Amino acid sequence: MRPTDEQLDVLRERDRDMIPPILIKGMFAVMLGALSLVAFARLTDMPLQGVPAMDPIAQERPIGFLRSAEGSVLVTDGGEVIADLSGRSAGFIDSYARALERRRALRLIDQAAPVRLIEFEDGRLILVDPETDWRVDPRSFGPDSQEAFRRFLET
Repeated sequence: MRPTDEQLDVLRERDRDMIPPILIKGMFAVMLGALSLVAFARLTDMPLQGVPAMDPIAQERPIGFLRSAEGSVLVTDGGEVIADLSGRSAGFIDSYARALERRRALRLIDQAAPVRLIEFEDGRLILVDPETDWRVDPRSFGPDSQEAFRRFLET
């Protein structure tokens, strides 16, 4: 049974009032305001807010990653292999190397350039790719991930 024209008019009137127009206008105003703030910050090169201050560096080591088609990862320092990881032992390091490879490929940057593995005096580690200015704190992926990279400072 098809609804009558009167029933359709009632449904149209009901649907029109489900979201008040002032709410829709308010949502667009908030969206436009956020977009304006972000555009202003980017165009004026406003410094980043909420970035932790750099503590004094305890030690630093440049390391490179070479991934093979079989899934193993060679970790190098100046061309010298300091670790040959394969299978499950590669774990987070393989994930990081894959993400780094993709990030550099998108920017057409040399894959062989080393990254900086930095340990701060408070024991925190950070990986910095000077080519893309990408920073990764392995601690945010768990203590095992941080320890996986810490061993490269000790070899």
